[in-house]
Amino acid sequence: MLTPAQRIFFDVNGYLLLKSVFTVDECNEFISILDRMRADPSLRRQDREESTVVWGTAWYDSHMLDTAMSDRFRPIAEDILGGESRLEENQAIISHPGKHSEECLEKDFPRTGWHRGLNPDYAGFDSSGHYHCLIPKLATYLSDNGPNTGTWVVPGSHRMTTPVKEMIKILDRSLVRQVDAEQGDVLLFGETLMHSAPPMDLTSDRYLMIFAYCAHFMKMWSENIDPPEDFGADLTEEQRRFVYGLDRYKFRPA
Repeated sequence: MLTPAQRIFFDVNGYLLLKSVFTVDECNEFISILDRMRADPSLRRQDREESTVVWGTAWYDSHMLDTAMSDRFRPIAEDILGGESRLEENQAIISHPGKHSEECLEKDFPRTGWHRGLNPDYAGFDSSGHYHCLIPKLATYLSDNGPNTGTWVVPGSHRMTTPVKEMIKILDRSLVRQVDAEQGDVLLFGETLMHSAPPMDLTSDRYLMIFAYCAHFMKMWSENIDPPEDFGADLTEEQRRFVYGLDRYKFRPA
């Protein structure tokens, strides 16, 4: 669980960097799994010049599902969520080197790419003196990050209902932060927080492993990343509840 100081930092800022959650060997094990996924032509992924995105990491390898459910992640996510969780997102982003180095180095902070998945007016709430978000996310940096490679955030924006496009107009260097992450660190944030992953000055592939959580009655953000039809055959009851949640809302026939 988060320490009282960490919880207050998250309440105020909407994000928190957890240091040295995984060892180098553990990170390399995750990278090995992602490399196998990247080489598998049968898997759904997005290949672009600057990055490769692979979905369904928890469906591909049981170690990924165990990690998402582990005490390192799930209790923290449920503290931010405010209750029992199911898996909402499981993917990895592999950013490639040498694509935007000059553009990145010229920027003091990103002018584009800012986004958030949920609006603070309906997706965040306070209870018992703490802030909660309907989709907490944990992003693990599996690679060492050099200069200009960290995630950018707007501290406090998780409580601001100002539209993102309006916030972008007023952002300056005093309002943004770039997370100074190292291999094995984990960035905790809620999807109500404005964040950005700008073009990066990389010398090698940068691996980012992402798990997001939501209430057990909510759906995943896209049906395209639902588990394969035969995935649930060998799951325990706890795993099944975590993967599929409770019965989704259904309309009754007229």
